[in-house]
Amino acid sequence: MTIRAALITPLLCAAVLVLAGCGGISGDQPPEEAPANDQQPAASELVGLWRVEADGLDVDTWVQLGSPFSPSDVTVWSQDCTQSGMWRARSGTLLTQLGSWSGACDGPEQPWLVNATRYAASGDGMVLIDAAGEETAQLTINGEPPSNPTIADEFREQPELTEEQRVEWDSTPAPLPEGVEPAAMDDLLGRWVPTQHYSTDPYLELAEGGTWTGSDGCNEVGGRWALTEDGSLLTVSGAQTLIGCEGHDLSSAMAQAAWLVVDGERLAFYGSEGELLDEATRT
Repeated sequence: MTIRAALITPLLCAAVLVLAGCGGISGDQPPEEAPANDQQPAASELVGLWRVEADGLDVDTWVQLGSPFSPSDVTVWSQDCTQSGMWRARSGTLLTQLGSWSGACDGPEQPWLVNATRYAASGDGMVLIDAAGEETAQLTINGEPPSNPTIADEFREQPELTEEQRVEWDSTPAPLPEGVEPAAMDDLLGRWVPTQHYSTDPYLELAEGGTWTGSDGCNEVGGRWALTEDGSLLTVSGAQTLIGCEGHDLSSAMAQAAWLVVDGERLAFYGSEGELLDEATRT
């Protein structure tokens, strides 16, 4: 389905962690922990308007990582097609999701972006790398997207971070409490439910392909997830409305969590300050 709404209004689909794309989840490459590298650029260094060079691109393409409205916005430009979503990065690990599009697009298909799991500096630009270690794209500061009367100029310009945003974007989560270790990816796979029973059957399911789905009992939501080199969590997610039934919102815990911890059949969600957010049990 093509969404032809103008993007002059801020990209509400990607402004915050819990509010992101309006379409399906793209890409099925499993995420992979990034190799240790002391020279990895900070996540804020990815913020910018970049020209894309990648196999299979037959038209000029640009990507804007960050926007005047939120550092987590991502917008891809090519001729009369514009796609948007959200992104997160930490310690060389990259996670993106495209969810809405306008113009002559068939859908949010940009494998050079959604299949990239890592990033690294490359000269004056960046290189994106997939889970197999193969380069998916080169990003360079070169040119700008063509003007479009239906799209605000802010999305065609180099975005800038405030110092506060830069500090927040480059921050790492506080460590887990002493004696608590982050879960490995294999331990997290499967279906989890609240520790309390609800007749509406809320759940959270983490899939091997790096996607997650869930329900608070009346609203479905989904997104993508990855673990960084230190085991901390990155997530992007789809839009979700407020819970309006008896249920439990594990999806919000997933979207807000910085760490996931598995102890037997229990899953614990910890926030960026090392605080316990919620718990679930395996089904």
